[in-house]
Amino acid sequence: MHRLPSNLVLLASVVFTLNATPVARQGLERPRDVVSAPEFEVTVARDVMIPMRDGVTLATDLYFPAENGEQLPGQWSIVLERTPYNKQGQRLVDQAEFFAARGYVSAVQDIRGRYASEGSFLMYGQEGNDGMDTVEWLADQPWSNDQIGLTGGSYTAATAHSILTQGPSAVSAAFIREGSANYHEDGAWQGGAFELAHNLGYALSLGSVGKEAA
Repeated sequence: MHRLPSNLVLLASVVFTLNATPVARQGLERPRDVVSAPEFEVTVARDVMIPMRDGVTLATDLYFPAENGEQLPGQWSIVLERTPYNKQGQRLVDQAEFFAARGYVSAVQDIRGRYASEGSFLMYGQEGNDGMDTVEWLADQPWSNDQIGLTGGSYTAATAHSILTQGPSAVSAAFIREGSANYHEDGAWQGGAFELAHNLGYALSLGSVGKEAA
C-alpha cells in the first residue's frame, strides 16, 4: 500500500464553507434541494493578467457577484481553478457563474503557455510556483477576504495539488473532483509501467491546440 506524502493535503468532497450559509440536512428528499438558489447577478473581468515571479503573466477570468450589472463592493471568498483546457470552456464558465451568483469570486486561469496566457507550457513542471503566485495575488486584492478554495479534476486537480503541497495560508478548502495522488502508480504510469496509449494520445491532444501547433 502506498501512503500519501504527509505534506500532500487532499480534501475530497469538501463543501466550500468559507462564507456559505449552512444547509439544513434534515428532511431533504431530492438531491437538488441541497443546491442553494442564486442570490446575485454576475459580472466578468476577462483576461486579467496576473504576474508570476519570473515576469510572465497568466490570463485569468474573474467572475464577481453583481447587482444591476455592476460589481458589488465588499470582500469575498474566492474559488480558483487553473486549467490547460481553455478557461472559457463551457463547463468552467457555468461553474464560475454558479459560484459568483452565490457570493464568491470565481477565478479561472489559463495555465502558463496555454490559450491566452504568456510563457511556454511545460506539463506539471511549473504549476507549484505559478499556483502559489496566483493564490498570493488573489489574496492581496481589495475584494478578497483572504480565504481561497481550490477545485479541479484530472490536470486541474494536479494544479490544485501543486498548490496544496506548499501549505498556503490563504487556502481554506479544496474540492478535488478526481485526480491521481501518485502519477508513477496511477497516472502517467500504472504500477510503474509507462501508459503509452494514454500518454501519447494525451500529449497529441494538448499539442493539437497548443501555441506550438499554430
